[in-house]
Amino acid sequence: RKEASAVERVGHESKEKNEFINYHLKLFLNELKLLKYSKSTIKNYLSCIKEFLSTEYYTQDIYELKVKSFLLYKLDSDSSASSINLYLCALKLYGSKILNSEIGDHIERPSKDKKLPIVLSRKDVARIFKYTYNIKHRTILMLIYSAGLRVSEAASIKLNDFDFNRNIIHLKNGKGRKDRITLLSDNFKIILKQYMKEYNPKSWLFDG
Repeated sequence: RKEASAVERVGHESKEKNEFINYHLKLFLNELKLLKYSKSTIKNYLSCIKEFLSTEYYTQDIYELKVKSFLLYKLDSDSSASSINLYLCALKLYGSKILNSEIGDHIERPSKDKKLPIVLSRKDVARIFKYTYNIKHRTILMLIYSAGLRVSEAASIKLNDFDFNRNIIHLKNGKGRKDRITLLSDNFKIILKQYMKEYNPKSWLFDG
């Protein structure tokens, strides 16, 4: 009977913990929406806070040392400097908006890892295009490459974003909710014409 009671107690505590986490995540979600953060930022921040609340580093009397210990734990788990910065930003905002606390305000961001990017040669890029037989996939790749688009920008681009007379693409609500202009290359217009003929998109350039 004692063992059964212990199991019930653990189960009850686990349920209360989950309810607490879900409640705080909902509060934090509302704050992020009011601040008009992007969907990807909201998703990342909620994931960071959920992980933090699920660990032993979160307690009712939370203070900066606990945050530092959590970040050190993440570093020991081989998290990159960018990931640590993400956790720190999320924790600072969570502290100020939900806990009315300045947790993390005195913790400096780690310097970013200095790694050289992997740059494909023109020959490598040409081979990728050559062996991408699906015209939709090839059009996506050529758009990203020729116009210097992020994947999210290519996924959300619409037909009316193209100005064929001026050979430009008007990208709207990009990173940081900023608009920008990029070039529309003649080579891309050739495959775009083929793609439009086969798929006949109506509003979004790439459905699905």
